[in-house]
Amino acid sequence: MYLTPRPNEDGAWRLFMYGRFDLHADDMARMWRRLNEMGMPTYLHGADDLANILLGEDWILLAPRHEYVDYMSGTEKFGRKVGLALYMDEEHEGLLVEAVEWMPIELPRPRA
Repeated sequence: MYLTPRPNEDGAWRLFMYGRFDLHADDMARMWRRLNEMGMPTYLHGADDLANILLGEDWILLAPRHEYVDYMSGTEKFGRKVGLALYMDEEHEGLLVEAVEWMPIELPRPRA
């Protein structure tokens, strides 16, 4: 996550926040809110995408540790757009599987 000062169009300085949502989505949202509450105008790059991820209005891919996910925002996996790719926490895997509303998807079948 990066936070850098930049001049605005009118010459005033403001903070510019950006980074990878897959690692720091919740932290970025909290920090952006607190900075603005303190009177430090902060521009959050990709704010709409971050809001969709945090509100659960975008597709989230949960992958086991052996799957390479890296930053997949906007790409497709299993024929669906991925808004955020996260590694599944093995410690809480069972609770997560029970709590998620699962949607059926068509998976390709291997040819015999």
